[in-house]
Amino acid sequence: VYQSVIFGWDDAKKELTVFNKNFFAILDNVILKWTLFENGTEVQNQIINQINVTAQNQKKYSIELPKISKTKEVLLLVQLITKRENGLIPKNHEIAFDQFILNKFTSPSKTVASNKSLSIAIEKGGFIIKGEKTKLTIDNKTGDIIEWRYNGELITRQPIKPNFWRAPTDNDLGNGMYKWADIWKKATENSKSVLIKKPKKTPEGVVFTLNYQLPNDIATLTLDYTLRFNGGLLIDYTFKPLNDSLPNIPRIGVYLTLPNDYTQTEWYGRGPQETYWDRKSGAKIGIYSGEIKQQFHRYPRPQETGNKTDLRWMNVESSKIILTINSTDNQYLNGSIWPFSAHELDFVAGKDGGQSASGLVPVTSKHGADIKIGKTVQWNIDHLQMGVGGDTSWGRLVHDEYTIHATEYHYSFIIQPHLTSGFQ
Repeated sequence: VYQSVIFGWDDAKKELTVFNKNFFAILDNVILKWTLFENGTEVQNQIINQINVTAQNQKKYSIELPKISKTKEVLLLVQLITKRENGLIPKNHEIAFDQFILNKFTSPSKTVASNKSLSIAIEKGGFIIKGEKTKLTIDNKTGDIIEWRYNGELITRQPIKPNFWRAPTDNDLGNGMYKWADIWKKATENSKSVLIKKPKKTPEGVVFTLNYQLPNDIATLTLDYTLRFNGGLLIDYTFKPLNDSLPNIPRIGVYLTLPNDYTQTEWYGRGPQETYWDRKSGAKIGIYSGEIKQQFHRYPRPQETGNKTDLRWMNVESSKIILTINSTDNQYLNGSIWPFSAHELDFVAGKDGGQSASGLVPVTSKHGADIKIGKTVQWNIDHLQMGVGGDTSWGRLVHDEYTIHATEYHYSFIIQPHLTSGFQ
């Protein structure tokens, strides 16, 4: 957003345009570095040393790329890096970058061929679905997950829950989101699931379907599950509003609650910092990793934090199990993971909280230092989360193009467990 260079890419000519936005400064104390990535992994790079673009002008540079893969996502990263120190700007400092997608991301197949089978049994009010390494127990009335294990190791003892809400940011508090979107908080907290299609064997695996009853019948939500032979759990999410006057929705997604022995995460998307729909152009697409306890920020007032945009996949790892989410419909995912539940971040009004500079933002009784690391991990697997706005913090709404209107939404992803190396 703030860089003084605009890049353009001509795919037919394999030509990069560098436009100098400065009105007076010559662009000459830089090298141009380009790097080619396949599925997030670097495969080639090159440096062009002679860069000289006068103010408000542009130059074109030919890039000799290798043959581009047609089966992998291919990204071209271009960077301008300083040759020598210039005032406060050090040598080898990146002053501008851009990325171009040369071959688009494609989701893995929803189906997996297998000659293995899954069994279905009824026991103590639940359906038990078992395979070679997986065991999934669901309630025979609600369809909620009672327990899910892989190779005997616990994945979760809690249901996958729908999520329409986010902990309000300072900007959200300023525009009253905690009031105008409260219907979606209630929908998140009070949704009730019903098993409308009992587990059934198919060539793809064992399928079953849950419907969610939302308060006041404001919408229908259907989750179609397929437990595959290799232990992966495929989820197709379909949301349909039933009321024409519903407010915008803070979030479209679900969350999974894991035990706190899941401590590491890795993702292929934007990073490494948190990104949002309207706050992501400064983050490169790549593969990033870190500890789960580092994936949130203790803002002075607790609020939404740690989101990751444009996810192709995301991993969560314990010492024995790796869980990977993959989009299965060629749509990028949003995701975040916290070492506590969302309640630690949510707004709680109170007279003892910090006053905003404008005096127009409601006071919260919580402080970021009060956030407690919990015994569980909350993994948010979202289709969309609205932008964070910020034109003002005392009333201006998020720009319309970054809002989630109350209309129909569908997305699909798979949670695939596998063993960590060295644990068999």
